[in-house]
Amino acid sequence: MEERKRREIVSGDHIAYRNSFAVRQRMSTDALRTQAMALEESAAFKVCDNLKWELVEHGTHNWHRDAPPAYRKLLDASLAEATAFLNAPQAADGLNAVDIHRHRRLVAGYAQMLEFAEQGVHVDVRAAWDNAFIWGGRRVNLRRFKQVYGF
Repeated sequence: MEERKRREIVSGDHIAYRNSFAVRQRMSTDALRTQAMALEESAAFKVCDNLKWELVEHGTHNWHRDAPPAYRKLLDASLAEATAFLNAPQAADGLNAVDIHRHRRLVAGYAQMLEFAEQGVHVDVRAAWDNAFIWGGRRVNLRRFKQVYGF
């Protein structure tokens, strides 16, 4: 992996990008991610990816400029759902750590999609090559996530 990256840098093919919400260390897969989370994240990724390809098919060559408002709406909806869960009456009895983690991963995944789209056309492809997607199993950077979203 590192050798490939060095060759890309030398050849000028390397794309640098911000990835604020994922842990960057190698082998940073999320051991707390359940199969149910993986399925839900896969569905969320498909929604975002379909949105991107709809924009491309409709002649939008700058999909990365048109996608962020739609990704922002998806992020806001996920954040609203997480906030409702965290503030629900049953929350007073104690929150289920798995459900909190589920909401955190979904919100972080949408935030990551937005962040990648705002950086340019090929950033998402590069991130996929790097296995950098939260929805691909990468751990959430909890420190950054809590700074931005508070849970």
